[in-house]
Amino acid sequence: MIDMHCHLDLYKNPIALLPEVQRRCKYVLAVTTSPRAWQKTKQVFSGIDCIQVALGLHPEIVSSKMNEIDMLLSNIRHCKYIGEVGIDGSE
Repeated sequence: MIDMHCHLDLYKNPIALLPEVQRRCKYVLAVTTSPRAWQKTKQVFSGIDCIQVALGLHPEIVSSKMNEIDMLLSNIRHCKYIGEVGIDGSE
């Protein structure tokens, strides 16, 4: 399985999923819903080869996370992937 857009940060207990993710998958791109979530999620999954964490700001919550815009912009240079940028108009 290859999942190129998975919100592991929205699961109640993403750590509990780890054994199953490692057993079943080849690669997961864990797209975070906010820059603050990206910081925590990349720490949690650091060193897990089949999971990469993408910086994101989900379109449905961008209005409530406007205070994280600067964090999003300043972390772009520190991430390998960008998953959500909050501009698809779904709000």
